[in-house]
Amino acid sequence: MEIAKARTAKGRGRWGQDTYDVELISGTQSWWDSSGTQRRSLSSFELACSAPVGSRHFATVADRDAFIAASFSELELEPVEPPEVWHEEPSLCAALGEELVDVEFVEDYFRLLWADDYLAVYANVAIIESERRRDQSDAEFAARLCSLVGRRLVAVDEVLDRGLVLTFEGPIELEVSLRDAAEGVVDAAEHSSKDLWSRGSLWLVGEPPFER
Repeated sequence: MEIAKARTAKGRGRWGQDTYDVELISGTQSWWDSSGTQRRSLSSFELACSAPVGSRHFATVADRDAFIAASFSELELEPVEPPEVWHEEPSLCAALGEELVDVEFVEDYFRLLWADDYLAVYANVAIIESERRRDQSDAEFAARLCSLVGRRLVAVDEVLDRGLVLTFEGPIELEVSLRDAAEGVVDAAEHSSKDLWSRGSLWLVGEPPFER
């Protein structure tokens, strides 16, 4: 998976009684399948404001423009020419190279704990080790999941035909489905820093490009 962003405009605007620094950012996220032959990309359009407002994301420029028109009484933006382009890593990459500290089972889901981050997993999941695949119905699943404690996270990816894939030393892969979950489960997984605000991501079941 690849995340590319471009800052296209910046300035200041009045929203309600307060004035904020404002940036317009366009993003493209791309995914590949396991073979590397299939690719899918989705675009998003961000309105980034200084604290405490933060960022809001929109599917189209028109949606963002409509929100700006309804929210700001004053707004002065200058185009960024050429746009400032950069690539972002998924938030979970903050745990790369870190040893897994613990696995916490909480009713019908579990959490992977690192020193400064955690990942809660709600959707269907499998462990792949030495070409053997164990899903949650396997009697050894919980024990093999706990065997990840003390192993370093070496790779994180989102793969079109697999979902969210975490690779630990071994190698042992943890594959979280982003298409399938128990009935009524909406969130597939959630990552957060332990301070609950520095970084994080939420994966929804069946969200593009992982539609059922």
